[in-house]
Amino acid sequence: MSLLFLVLPFAAFAQTPTPTPLWDITGEDAKAYNERGLAYDKAGDYQRAIADYSKAMELGPKLAAAYNSQGTAHLILGDYERALADYETALKLSPDASWRWSLELIISTLKSEQ
Repeated sequence: MSLLFLVLPFAAFAQTPTPTPLWDITGEDAKAYNERGLAYDKAGDYQRAIADYSKAMELGPKLAAAYNSQGTAHLILGDYERALADYETALKLSPDASWRWSLELIISTLKSEQ
């Protein structure tokens, strides 16, 4: 897929997946789950990242950053349909975000390659 050049540079910094949770989260804090998801993402543990992003979206359904980050994790794992859905939701929730142009490019590329 030609748009992987947009996200693979970030994946290149990935570490070995973490064997245990990075830290415990108590309570129902969507942003805390999103932050831990970002840490898992950075460590290359995309499945755990997706689980935390999903929990963040469950607790904070308008948290566009979680949809955006989960879209990138799905893209890296090759799940283009889920990536597209996540990116479209992120764009709808935050149409004025500073990262709008990159989302529009990724969405356009994903749609053109379906």
